[in-house]
Amino acid sequence: MIKKLQNIYFYSFLNFIDKILIFILPLIVLKLYDNKDLYNSIEYIYSIAVVIVIFFDFGLKNYTFYFLKKSSNINNDIKKIEDTFYFFLLFFLLFLILFFIFYEKFYNEILILIFIRVIYLTIINFYKIYYRAKDIPSRIFIFSIPVSILTILLMIWNLFYYNGNSLIFFFIIQIFLILLYFFFQIKIINKFRSNIKSYLIILKNSISFSYPLMLSILFYNFMMNYGKIYSFNF
Repeated sequence: MIKKLQNIYFYSFLNFIDKILIFILPLIVLKLYDNKDLYNSIEYIYSIAVVIVIFFDFGLKNYTFYFLKKSSNINNDIKKIEDTFYFFLLFFLLFLILFFIFYEKFYNEILILIFIRVIYLTIINFYKIYYRAKDIPSRIFIFSIPVSILTILLMIWNLFYYNGNSLIFFFIIQIFLILLYFFFQIKIINKFRSNIKSYLIILKNSISFSYPLMLSILFYNFMMNYGKIYSFNF
């Protein structure tokens, strides 16, 4: 019991640190660079990403605990959910790459960074649920908190020593984490051929189960972020 309480306090503390870093990160950059356009661009990318990210896992994170509730082999089913997530995310990424290759007129720095942020959030949000299901919820902060800290350090380094594209620099650590994730997960591609049907069934059930919640969160997130989106455009 004491260990469980300690885990709750530890998770709550790390969750608080994570949320604070996410909130103050754009403000720190504004203070460092004194560049309102840069700050507005970051907040715009954050706001659009948090609105549309809801649909970019087909509701899989919302469906996970319901799926596991009926499980007869919890570890195998957790792995099946993770493999399904990777299968979906990989093909979504390939679709985005092909889209920007064949429709160059849509190639835009802000748009590219929005999708980078969406992919990053999709990974982080899914693994928050994944690690809860494995009863190690604090492990997600191994990835999210260092991203914020390293971003601050990189932006300071860029300001004083490099002076490159500040907006790109702000998202470099997130890009690196995405690439690292795909690098370490690439080994499961060999399983796709034999399991595609089961992945598609899980995704179908996931969207059917989650779409009312996804729509509700969409409207809520849009209202919460409307001011930032409006300020960027006007």
